[in-house]
Amino acid sequence: MPLEVVPYGNPILRRQSEEVKDINHEITTLIDDMTETMSLYQGIGLAAPQVGQSKMLFLINWDLIENEKSGTQAYINPRIIEAGVATSKQDEGCLSLPEVWAQVRRPDLIHVEYMGVDGKIITEELTDMPSRVFQHEYDHLLGILFIDRISTHERKNVKDILRAIMDGDITTSDELEEIAQSESVVQSD
Repeated sequence: MPLEVVPYGNPILRRQSEEVKDINHEITTLIDDMTETMSLYQGIGLAAPQVGQSKMLFLINWDLIENEKSGTQAYINPRIIEAGVATSKQDEGCLSLPEVWAQVRRPDLIHVEYMGVDGKIITEELTDMPSRVFQHEYDHLLGILFIDRISTHERKNVKDILRAIMDGDITTSDELEEIAQSESVVQSD
């Protein structure tokens, strides 16, 4: 069942998430619900805090990123072991911050560790866009939003949109309406 995406201003987005102790029915159901939610919103990634769950868990839909992986993957209790020195800037957005886009500088290469749904610990190296998406979602688990990593100038540029989200003038459900409208336009052509 799709879940509601928590908007900017909700305190859960600023909390450190709790470690997942056991991969049980509750966690697998949450993963299934998050997968549906991410698909509905056409998101590349989705972290548990974004659906109101303070758990060290996020998903990435690899089908939306050019890389060798495919499908949607769950990352349980992830951590970044090491980050490379080289960085780059790229536009980022977030389902919890509709209409907000900004340039974020992140390491191009990271070594990560996480638990898969089968309970096995996996370590791997990620580069470029996969690295960026992992870092963005991992930040959510630490209570960090991508706007915390942008310049003061860029923060001023999005200040009015952030206020509108907090005031409820721009909502995460507005994003769904835009997706539905764009799909109806595409289907009618």
